Amino acid sequence: MGTPQADPNGPLLDVSITSLRQQCEDWSSALAFERDELAVLAGLLRNKSSIATIDRVIDELIAMIAELQARQQDVVHVRSLLDEVLTDGTMDDRPAREAFHRTAGPVTSAMEHETALKHRIMDLVRSERSGIGHVVLQAIQERRSVRSYRSDPVPMDLIERIIDAGRAAPSALDRQPWRFHVTDDRSLIRDMDKAISEAMHALPPLPHAMQRSGRTDTIFHGAPVVVFLSAPENDPWADLDMGACAQNMMLAAHALGLSTCPVGLGRFVAHTRFRSLLRSGPGEEVKLALVIGIGAEHPAMPARKRDNLFRIGAPAA
Repeated sequence: MGTPQADPNGPLLDVSITSLRQQCEDWSSALAFERDELAVLAGLLRNKSSIATIDRVIDELIAMIAELQARQQDVVHVRSLLDEVLTDGTMDDRPAREAFHRTAGPVTSAMEHETALKHRIMDLVRSERSGIGHVVLQAIQERRSVRSYRSDPVPMDLIERIIDAGRAAPSALDRQPWRFHVTDDRSLIRDMDKAISEAMHALPPLPHAMQRSGRTDTIFHGAPVVVFLSAPENDPWADLDMGACAQNMMLAAHALGLSTCPVGLGRFVAHTRFRSLLRSGPGEEVKLALVIGIGAEHPAMPARKRDNLFRIGAPAA
């Protein structure tokens, strides 16, 4: 915003009163806008508790808002003096010019400081986002499917936080088709495990399904918590939605220091007497189960395939 150049030895004698008055109008609008913008920014930052210096930053914002408010009041006063001069053509305009001269420096300085503060805050927010991005990518790389668990119980409030992460997943047309059926009853988990194993013997063979049959708990791996995820069976996008939901839950569990394993065989609970315990509605089917607990193993990441990226370009002419 342009500012009439103040002569250090005189109160802008070469600038018209009308120009000074217009400058005050511009200042007043700009100060009000910046003040309101900082107030919104302060409100948003109150939810950014992950920024270590957030309290100090908010204090600076509040002080800056008060400074802008004070400068705006100064400008309104000067504008009223200029209006009096414009109204009464015989009035001596020197007091109004001197008031403008005294106000110009503090107003310009306040707006410069406000701009610098906003830039610093945006740098902090960008830095925080970068840090969060690193944590998310690290969690994706570190998460493992764990198939051996300690007997420690998992507090239900942690399970609820993990389920909340699943609820945050994207879904086709935002249908949010998922339902969560949770048990931490060890005896029930063992009985379900056995019943599913028995039911599978009556079903067509699954060549890869029982490769880990040497374990005591071939289905749920001795985990203290099992979450069955169900969705409408006639929803063509439910499998995709449930995959996104389950991945959110597994990453959330990892962030909370817990281990998980997705168990596709959990869907065969539908072929056992325990299906009614899930209280799933008609037309609904279990898509998979997640086991959750404190891992008793730390498997390394298997080698990842790297020959599965294909770039798509325009067809040759």
